Amino acid sequence: MYKQMKFIWFSRIFVLVVCMRLAPALAWAGSVHFLVKDPSGAPFQNALVILKSLESNQEVFRALADRGGNVPEVDLHPGLYRVITSFPYGLWKTDIREFFVTQAPLNLTLTLGIMAAQDNVAFVGAPIQAVQVMDEISEISNPLPDALVIARDQAAIYEKRYRTDQHGEARVELISNPTVVIVVSPPNIVENIVNANGTPKSRPPKIVIRIPK
Repeated sequence: MYKQMKFIWFSRIFVLVVCMRLAPALAWAGSVHFLVKDPSGAPFQNALVILKSLESNQEVFRALADRGGNVPEVDLHPGLYRVITSFPYGLWKTDIREFFVTQAPLNLTLTLGIMAAQDNVAFVGAPIQAVQVMDEISEISNPLPDALVIARDQAAIYEKRYRTDQHGEARVELISNPTVVIVVSPPNIVENIVNANGTPKSRPPKIVIRIPK
């Protein structure tokens, strides 16, 4: 009887030790490492990466990419996930993709593309640059005075603001190389045309940024 009880006791301890050793392997499937890049392949600092589980429909992780574009490694349960990569100010497309986590570690590269409509965005790289903002309609270009011009670094941390003069020009002192120059669309332009109801015709400007040589 004593030997039988002793055998059962040691058996339970053995099973408990095995379960404790296997618990981490059962809890986590593998690690995931994210690398964020821009279209040129350069690291994309300060991009926001949000990770969601499609099985629990909950957010499980979020972090900002460091200077090298790396996001801290995270351990995940087995299953299907969605990763959302974004950046503020509307300069870059939001990247959304899904992936399945298994036992093997994953290394995923996330690329943020530039927004398709780039009429109001320019990349310039001279120490001091004159920027001219034009309204281009029907093959005619007219200067846009009093348009807001924003110059900022690619990480959108530092910025300076300017207003165009009567010739549509602004002297922009660049703060990085390259500097992103953004033009905020001014109000609708009132044309010398009257609508059928007698009100002046207006339209949004079609912005074109010129870099004078």
